[in-house]
Amino acid sequence: MASIIAKNYAIALFEIAEKAQTVKTLLEELDTVVAGTFGDDVREYFLSRTIEQEKKKNMLTRLFDGKIDRYFYNMLMLLVDAHRFLILPSIRDEFVRLYQAKNNIREARIITAFALSDTERDTIVAALGKRLSCGINAVIIVRPELIGGIVIEVDGTQYDYSVAGQLASMKERILKKNLELGNYYED
Repeated sequence: MASIIAKNYAIALFEIAEKAQTVKTLLEELDTVVAGTFGDDVREYFLSRTIEQEKKKNMLTRLFDGKIDRYFYNMLMLLVDAHRFLILPSIRDEFVRLYQAKNNIREARIITAFALSDTERDTIVAALGKRLSCGINAVIIVRPELIGGIVIEVDGTQYDYSVAGQLASMKERILKKNLELGNYYED
């Protein structure tokens, strides 16, 4: 239920931001507000029924009034009034999905055995974007157990170009061939 509500808020905010040409600004502000206000203490504060709604709104006013988009600020006030402030991270996630869909941007996880330089990262992202004909929002993950190479995950599809992946594939082919020949090998 919360995801449907969050989606509706996100759609409304996105439509307003498009008309005002402030979508990118709102993306940044959503990230900033969510990152800055969603620790355990804040969660408890907004869940509390003993703290008046006006006090909660006053806190948000002190933090954000005049510092964030006015439509976003107004939405924060509406969320507090409706006892829905805690769905803000879901609203942000839906807003990001809307932005990415509108701008043909896809999420990609790039997993490497070692940290990439900015140049390497940019080269991989550009090549992937060209291959998929879209923009790429990449998350880089380092997993030394890959030994070398790279694994890319996009939309549930995995492209494994890692040394560990090649070794696993080679092992699988050898075991399959041994079974075909009647040679049995156990790990």
